[in-house]
Amino acid sequence: MNYLKKILTKTTAILVVYLMLINTALAKTSGDSHASTPEDNLPYLFAVFALTWAGIGLYIYYMSQKQREIKAELDSLKRNQE
Repeated sequence: MNYLKKILTKTTAILVVYLMLINTALAKTSGDSHASTPEDNLPYLFAVFALTWAGIGLYIYYMSQKQREIKAELDSLKRNQE
């Protein structure tokens, strides 16, 4: 489980840096020559939406694994008590 946590941390850091670099690059290329419209931000909205659902999915997976571990430990304690 510690391995999953390391992967999640590294992946999140890489995605954040990547999105920051894209934002910086787009800001430099767009300049002040045209007004920004809300539709220009749709890729960022989609990226945040996808990352949010991926995070929720990983959290649910992590919690289900913890629940299995606790249930197995509880069953083991019940067997030892008898």
